[in-house]
Amino acid sequence: MTLQSYRREIATLKARHAQRLRPRAPYTLTPLELFERTIGGAPDAWQAECLTSASRQIILNCTRQAGKSAGMAVLGVDTLLSRPNALVVVTSGSERQSKELLRTCLLY
Repeated sequence: MTLQSYRREIATLKARHAQRLRPRAPYTLTPLELFERTIGGAPDAWQAECLTSASRQIILNCTRQAGKSAGMAVLGVDTLLSRPNALVVVTSGSERQSKELLRTCLLY
């Protein structure tokens, strides 16, 4: 390779690196607004309480198909978007349930 081709290659790599470092637009949605935009309706009262809670941990005891996964998926996505280097742990009672919850998170 010639010196010119090395310089072109370095310029290309620098340009790619600069694109990755560009800051994203600031995330301004509240968890409730994110819920309404992604789910398509207002959350139930208990979901709104979970989404606006400042608690580090939340325990839900709800019936089947109540909207636990959707609410927690939105909360996880909101956390990832609003806090740099955030860690969101997704757990459930079984591996199948955990995979299903993670799949729900990825939808939003």
